[in-house]
Amino acid sequence: MIAGVAFIHSHGVVHGDLYPANFGLAAPELNRFLWYLCTSRIWDSDAFPPYFCSCSDLGELLVRCVPEFVRRPLSVRVLDLANAFPVDESLPPNASTPIPYAVPEIDFSWNVLNTKDVVSEQRSDIWSLTLFIYNLVCSSNLFAMFDRPHGDILYKMMCYCGEVPDA
Repeated sequence: MIAGVAFIHSHGVVHGDLYPANFGLAAPELNRFLWYLCTSRIWDSDAFPPYFCSCSDLGELLVRCVPEFVRRPLSVRVLDLANAFPVDESLPPNASTPIPYAVPEIDFSWNVLNTKDVVSEQRSDIWSLTLFIYNLVCSSNLFAMFDRPHGDILYKMMCYCGEVPDA
């Protein structure tokens, strides 16, 4: 995960939209796992697999079907480069990172100034990645644990500051 973001940055690119949904696991065993789901009778209904009908622990199913999956290191991939842009681009796209993973400057602009014309940069990606890692380790969003109408402690900071600080 960190290596992927470092690779993108080393090539002068800003991802611009880092949050959990834009990371994925590379799983070569997935084809065999899906074949197992399609050919076995592990669900009650003949028409639909359990992930369409009820809650299922797909991790548990994967371990049962492809046990070697859990014995090898995870391979994480950075996904969705639709908002990526070169650092030196003259007209970079506006930031689109979801607020729980956005840098304070974006949160300030969106929630205090009601403007979306803030641009991400490589430091924004690092902030987002750090919040994602915190989320993975602690099973909670760092700023969402504070009470505010929009979700986090940054709102209180915005109220005290009154304007967006320089990036």
